Amino acid sequence: MTRSQLSVLSARSHFDRSFRNLLRRSLVLAAGLLTLSLPGLVLADENETEEDGDSFDRPGFYIGVGGSYQYNVFQNRIEDVISDALEGSLPPGTNVGFDIDDSAGINARVGYRVCSWFALELEYEWVDQYDIDGSTNIPGVSGRLYSIEGHTLTANTKWIVPSGRIQPYFLLGGGVAISDVDRGDIFDDPVLGPVLDSAGIDIKQGKHTNAAGRAGLGLDLYLTKHILLNAEASVVLTTLKQPDVGDVDDLNYMSFTAGLQYRF
Repeated sequence: MTRSQLSVLSARSHFDRSFRNLLRRSLVLAAGLLTLSLPGLVLADENETEEDGDSFDRPGFYIGVGGSYQYNVFQNRIEDVISDALEGSLPPGTNVGFDIDDSAGINARVGYRVCSWFALELEYEWVDQYDIDGSTNIPGVSGRLYSIEGHTLTANTKWIVPSGRIQPYFLLGGGVAISDVDRGDIFDDPVLGPVLDSAGIDIKQGKHTNAAGRAGLGLDLYLTKHILLNAEASVVLTTLKQPDVGDVDDLNYMSFTAGLQYRF
């Protein structure tokens, strides 16, 4: 592959990243606009009264939707693993760095509150594609190592503190993660490509389905007895083994979500 071809690929990769960044910002903006519309929802329900102190703790079904932000925690570890694998394989003085984008997504759930302090729910989360990019101090030698787009579905137990309008909770669940892995153009680079292959950096394209677990803390804020704001921070762990980059399972991430729920 010529340098001009690499430049075209690099420009295309830059456009793709810019488009995805725009999508992420749009999702965050949409979530913000939705939050700003909440006073109208409260006013529409202003005639609703609390018959008793347990109206927020009652059993029943609920649904929810919101935006999410995924934060990767393995960038430094990936850099260390690949740098060790490439040590001695590149010309002296060559520096290699890697950058992992954080990502936005959409979160949805449906559940049933069994009693005042316990609920069961199904939670789905779409993780927008994020890239792992490699770069060197050799002019023109850079590109995408791989990218991942994910779908996570977990069945959760929700342990609630029934404290009126503001209810903290702990969440623990398990399920599956479906990861769509795309091998990057950096493997076509005439300098880095053969070195990565010889170092055993194994990246297989395609969909991979693996077990996943979720644990987190959250807060439900009741605006009315039917409508509530939800905020949650959770850690998602998967058994993903592809891409095979040392012992790093690259789809593990922290998820921060905010949204609306409706209780029936």
